Amino acid sequence: MAVRAEAKAGIVTSRPRDGFQWVVGIVASAVPALLLLIVLTLLQQAMPAIQHFGLAFVVNTDWNPVTENFGAAPAIFGTVFTALLALALAP
Repeated sequence: MAVRAEAKAGIVTSRPRDGFQWVVGIVASAVPALLLLIVLTLLQQAMPAIQHFGLAFVVNTDWNPVTENFGAAPAIFGTVFTALLALALAP
């Protein structure tokens, strides 16, 4: 079935219906589901480390492999700061 559309010059053109809007709608609906799947997979895979080191790993600043005392705060801060700096300097 063809959809009629009028051009600016008054010429009537027709184009066949395609499934573009349908495909875009399906893909757009899948994005939140995929994001949730990624977060759940990440939590599942990180659970042994979270149970061993606790959530203090995120805010702790120590890094001592001898005593198995690890903290990721400086690395997280550096990553976020570098990303924000790059965004600020981008044209």
